[in-house]
Amino acid sequence: MNMDINIMLNNIEGIIYSACDLFLTNGINSFKHKSTNDILTDTDINMQSYLIMEIKKLYPTISFISEEKDNQELSDELTICIDPLDGTCNFSLGLTMFGVQMAIFENKNIIASIIYLPYYKKLFKTIKGNGVTLNGKRIFLNKDIKQTESILLLSDFYPKIDISFEKQLKLVHNLQSHFLKIRLFGAACFDFATLATSKAQAYICYYNEIWDIAPGLLMIEELGMKYSGFYKPYKLNDSALIVALNDEILNDIKNTFFKI
Repeated sequence: MNMDINIMLNNIEGIIYSACDLFLTNGINSFKHKSTNDILTDTDINMQSYLIMEIKKLYPTISFISEEKDNQELSDELTICIDPLDGTCNFSLGLTMFGVQMAIFENKNIIASIIYLPYYKKLFKTIKGNGVTLNGKRIFLNKDIKQTESILLLSDFYPKIDISFEKQLKLVHNLQSHFLKIRLFGAACFDFATLATSKAQAYICYYNEIWDIAPGLLMIEELGMKYSGFYKPYKLNDSALIVALNDEILNDIKNTFFKI
């Protein structure tokens, strides 16, 4: 890659701030159902169009994958993967757990990412091999938290994946006594930010779209968290991701799963 990734992230940061100022202050004007349990709003579309347009002005040869557009498969070209409004349902209801997130790929590998939580004014930037910053300051995990004092996060549940809906629910039931509390926030960006700031120590995630997972996946890798699928090592677009502070917690979640 010939361009400076730090400069690129700084430029994208400014574009994200502008998009949020333009489109997140007045709520939504229209929405439609993408599926039974998901919606698409005019804000999603406006954010996406603006972000791509402004980034293209600076980097006209870059490819884009984004949630609300038709996409080609990820290639070896430099590609920005965008979720213009992660947590759309939360945003539409006036809840604060939503954000903008992007991952930058080169040769199909994630090399950088950015997650912004507008309500909380928190911006996470990650560069592969260089760690994670929060509002410009390097952050590190608190690795001294015991599992019994830990928070387990859950994504939304999904009935149409290779893990049955009943098994997803049973797993939560069986893990309840292994953790201090279990929480479900409804936005991958918020979940990964919560992990990165040591407010939670484990995550069971059934989101499987690249724009949901890629930005946070690089972040937890750089922070040294452990992750896997239930049946095999995790790769993007798999139907389930487990993240944990350490191998002990990760293995406990997997062992509990296989006992069901």
